[in-house]
Amino acid sequence: MRESWNRDVELAAPVPPFRRFQLIVSYYGPAHYGWQRQDSKSVEDKSVQCFIEKAIRRISGDAAAVYGSGRTDSGVHAIAQCAHFDSPSISMDEETLRRALNANLPNTIRINQVIERFDAFHARFSTLLREYEYIMKDDVRWMPFDEGRAWHLRRLPDAGVLNRMHRFLLGEDVDFTAFDFSKLDDGHSQKRDIFRSEFEMLPDRLVFAITGNAFLYHMVRSIVGTSVRLALKYPAEEAIRRFAAFFSKDSDGDAGLSRASAKAEMIAPAHGLYLKRIIYDESKYSSMRSLLSHGGLPERF
Repeated sequence: MRESWNRDVELAAPVPPFRRFQLIVSYYGPAHYGWQRQDSKSVEDKSVQCFIEKAIRRISGDAAAVYGSGRTDSGVHAIAQCAHFDSPSISMDEETLRRALNANLPNTIRINQVIERFDAFHARFSTLLREYEYIMKDDVRWMPFDEGRAWHLRRLPDAGVLNRMHRFLLGEDVDFTAFDFSKLDDGHSQKRDIFRSEFEMLPDRLVFAITGNAFLYHMVRSIVGTSVRLALKYPAEEAIRRFAAFFSKDSDGDAGLSRASAKAEMIAPAHGLYLKRIIYDESKYSSMRSLLSHGGLPERF
């Protein structure tokens, strides 16, 4: 299922004298109030979007609006967030623009690449897939410089048990009502397409990777927090049963849970989450859908 905004928004290519620039952006989450510009005028706006717009204004004088592929919460990192803006006055080439922007940004934000686009590309509305990673470490693996970059747990859950739990997430039009913390009553869909949801135990960390078409507010963090808590608290089969109840159409009397009434038990800290990649490639999107429809877990790509 494509999101409604991908289907309904009519996109247009830039018209001269405007030029469109795609930005690949990294940032350190704890230093900022998330990606999106803040509405409140009572506090200094430390959003990533605001810093980039100020940098563009210093370089060109343009009051350009920067559009991101999506929001990240306060404290969440980005390895490769994607954004774009249009400018009628910037004449420099891509590499010169990248250097100029970085010279006007704090060290907690970096433009990794600038790509001029001549098509109807839109950072948000052209997005097909979003990929996140979440990093966890236990007492044995924890280092002082991991602070603000990973979730510190006393012990790590079994990755095999977690992966058995997370098979319930895979599919198209999966209902994530239990993991929606948006507090909106606007009739928005709580169904999402998830193509990968996998834990991997590495020598120095436990990593969770998830790929989907879109994510609800706090969705990834509540999935991680709830599954980790259940895996640490209950024997394997009981943990799996309780996690499955969040996706069951019928109530689970023994566990006291139902899809309609259950809510995620825990939201993992923001600083362990990384927006890893935004995917615009139609062939990769089609490949993921094909693998999923044939019952196979998608490989990394």
